[in-house]
Amino acid sequence: MVFSVGASGEVSVSLYMGTVMENYAAAGIEYVDGRGWQPIQEFRRNISWLGPELTGALEVRGYARAGLGLDVYGVPTASVGLSAYARLWGRAQSNPSCLAALEYGLHAGIDASVGLDVTTAIGLPAVRYNINIFDLRLTGGFSACPPTVQITSPGDGASVDLNRNFTVVVNATDPMGQPVTLAWDPAPLSSSGTSASYRFTREGPQRITVTGTTGDGRRGQASIQVNVVNSPPRASIDIPGNGQSYYLNPTATVAARGSGSDVNEDDPNVLSCSWAVAPDNLEAEGCSISFTFSTPGNRTLRLVVRDPQGLASEPTEVTISVQNPPPNYPPTASIAVTPASDPYTWNQTLTLTATDPRDPEGNTPLSFTWRAIKVDGSGNPFGSVLNLGSTQTVSWNLGTAHSFLTEPGSTCQSTGQRVRLELVVTDSLGNAMSPWTDSRIIRVECPPG
Repeated sequence: MVFSVGASGEVSVSLYMGTVMENYAAAGIEYVDGRGWQPIQEFRRNISWLGPELTGALEVRGYARAGLGLDVYGVPTASVGLSAYARLWGRAQSNPSCLAALEYGLHAGIDASVGLDVTTAIGLPAVRYNINIFDLRLTGGFSACPPTVQITSPGDGASVDLNRNFTVVVNATDPMGQPVTLAWDPAPLSSSGTSASYRFTREGPQRITVTGTTGDGRRGQASIQVNVVNSPPRASIDIPGNGQSYYLNPTATVAARGSGSDVNEDDPNVLSCSWAVAPDNLEAEGCSISFTFSTPGNRTLRLVVRDPQGLASEPTEVTISVQNPPPNYPPTASIAVTPASDPYTWNQTLTLTATDPRDPEGNTPLSFTWRAIKVDGSGNPFGSVLNLGSTQTVSWNLGTAHSFLTEPGSTCQSTGQRVRLELVVTDSLGNAMSPWTDSRIIRVECPPG
């Protein structure tokens, strides 16, 4: 009969300190919808201190073993033994951000062994089989340290667009490994895990605070302030076209239609239009109006668009010519688009009709020319011209115009690609209004790719 006991222990202490320096630099240009090409020139340096962190550990091991066997020299003998073991450990941490954290645990159990031993001069090895009868593991701990909450994106002081969604990303950890529940202030549009979607409808500085809470009530918090920016809208004169001529008969009525685009507004109809005409000193409000002139001469029509916050666009203007009656008046007509559900999907089919075509002198038959050209947010044409047909009514399948809508230089915005439809009606004597009889700007959904 053999009985033995034993114990061992270990105490350790460590101190850790460190420094991390991060440098970030970027240079170049980027295209921002509604603002054009903007320079990128950014340099950031971040220095963070790690520690000091003090860690202490205490580990105690103990065992007790009892064995029963009979040793006879040169004869195999059986033996049976039981052993109990216990391991007690603890770990303490301290750092400047909190008071202390303690983890501890107990690992204990009982093993049984059955063996066959041979006692000889040359010492043959024993054959043993060990069985674990009971095993117990207990861990625990407590901490006065709060969870760490860090807003990783956007950075503090970053600019975000008014009325546009942006994402806030958070990194939250707990020194005790417990799950951290996040609370957002103000409440976001939606949240999932460690990210949330925000949209601000008021410009200026806005603060976002995120609070992380563990199951035992410890809390950590982080805040950032973002600057909500309202960009000015962009104005576009759809009609009349620059350089278009009108004739007195005895007066000339000029239809004017303006529109605008705004990166901060989903609905362009919330924008207002203000007109000024020189040298007549005329002013008018409204995006679709008309002016009447009784004397010949050039006129400059200037349009300014304002958003709901009152921010004005840069003015855009066209110059038209009001002339005395010609020997032969050009024909007139208006464009009708079916369906009228602007903006249109990229694969929709449109029916374009020249409505109420007429020639004052009756010089018929009339001929028709349809064409399309892309325009930017200010109404300036670019890219190739697409011929659509030469009858009073034409059908245009937008799905066949993929290369036209996506050719290099296209500026498809969030509200769609702007396309100007142009109609030229010519009488039997070859007389036509310049540069077109009527025009209309439509928006086409950005095609895939």
